[in-house]
Amino acid sequence: MAGTSYKSIYIEFEGRNKLGNVLKQIDSEATSLNGNLREINKNLKLDPGNTDVISQKFVYLKREIDNVTERLNILREAKQQAVRQLANTQAGTDQYKELETQIKSLDAEIERSERRLRNFQLEARNTAEALGSKLKEAVNDLKQEFTGAIDVIKKAEAALIALSAASVKTGSTFEQSMSEVAAVMA
Repeated sequence: MAGTSYKSIYIEFEGRNKLGNVLKQIDSEATSLNGNLREINKNLKLDPGNTDVISQKFVYLKREIDNVTERLNILREAKQQAVRQLANTQAGTDQYKELETQIKSLDAEIERSERRLRNFQLEARNTAEALGSKLKEAVNDLKQEFTGAIDVIKKAEAALIALSAASVKTGSTFEQSMSEVAAVMA
C-alpha cells in the first residue's frame, strides 16, 4: 500500500494535500501504532495481569481501527473523485482499479482489527474472571485459616482459664497446709 503511486490521480484532501501525501502520513502513524502494539504484546507476555498494559492495548487497538478507517475513508473519497475524473478521461483505469483493490483490502483489515479487539476483550474478560475466582479461593482459604486459628485461640483460652483456676486452688491449698504446719509447730 505504501509504495503505490497515484501520479495521474490528483486529489486534494482538506484543500491542500495530494492523496499520496495524506496516505504517507496515515501509513506513518500506522507503523508507529504497530510498533507500540508489538511492545505492548511483549509486556503482556511478561505480565499478563498488568491492568495498565491491558488498558493501553485497548487504546492502541482502537487507534489502529481509527487509523485504518481514516485511510479507508480517504480512499473512498479518492475513488469518487477518480470516477469523476474517469468520466472526463483525466485518470487511467489502472489507478482506479488500484483504488478499488486497496479499498477492499482495507475493509478486510478493519474487520481483522475489530476481530482482534473483540478477541482481546474476551481474553481480558476471561483473565479477569480467572483472577476473580483465584481471589475468591484465596479469601475462602484465609477465612478457613482464621476460623481454625480462632478455634485454637479459644481452646488455649479455656486451657489458660482452667490452669489459672487450678493455680488459685493449689495456692489456697498450699496456704492452708502451711497454716496447719505452723499451728502444729507452734
